[in-house]
Amino acid sequence: MSGINNLDDKPRHRYRAIIYWTSTGIIVLQTAAAAVLDLWQEPGFAQVITDLGYPLYVMTILGVWRVLAVIALVIPQQPVLKEWAYAGLFFSSTGAAASHFIMNNPSEALYPLAFTLILVLSWCFRPDSRALFSQLKNIQRLSGSQEAHQFKKSK
Repeated sequence: MSGINNLDDKPRHRYRAIIYWTSTGIIVLQTAAAAVLDLWQEPGFAQVITDLGYPLYVMTILGVWRVLAVIALVIPQQPVLKEWAYAGLFFSSTGAAASHFIMNNPSEALYPLAFTLILVLSWCFRPDSRALFSQLKNIQRLSGSQEAHQFKKSK
């Protein structure tokens, strides 16, 4: 009976993997492209930044952070770094959307909101090996069993 359940589970895992890798690929490519545009202070990008009221040096800061986020998302394991990368990209994209709304330019907020949606998809569908929560759960399970073993020994 468990063999049948395992067969039923394979397509689900395949779809999760497809959603994760597709959304993560989009996020990594877009973030890498934005990092290059930021670091080069591409004139079109720079115009958007100044129109929103930010100084141009913000582009350099965002560019460096985006490069680090790309690295964190593509390296294996390192769930803490991945959580930081997801959080940073989330704050950056929602902050960009908010900035466009505040400056009465809501149509320009659609792109950062779409990016945020794809980012959330990537985060939600990431495999356990790339998720901080599953790593912490494993540590808690292991530490709990050691504590239980020591507790039994002391009695």
